[in-house]
Amino acid sequence: MRREDRQEERRMRYEALAGVMEFFGVILSALLIIGLVAFLAHLGSWLVDDLTQSFAALQQGVTEALIIR
Repeated sequence: MRREDRQEERRMRYEALAGVMEFFGVILSALLIIGLVAFLAHLGSWLVDDLTQSFAALQQGVTEALIIR
């Protein structure tokens, strides 16, 4: 086998390997994005629940302070 043929074969193998690694990188990135979006959605719902409870407690304290019994 000639030297140029071996170099061409090696180059083609590296290009194929680069394509496979790029494919797995895209799949992994997509999964990471989906996971981060799910995390943000969960964080948003937690924030809404927390703010609702915090303002309810604050409103109750103000209401009790203003109402004379």
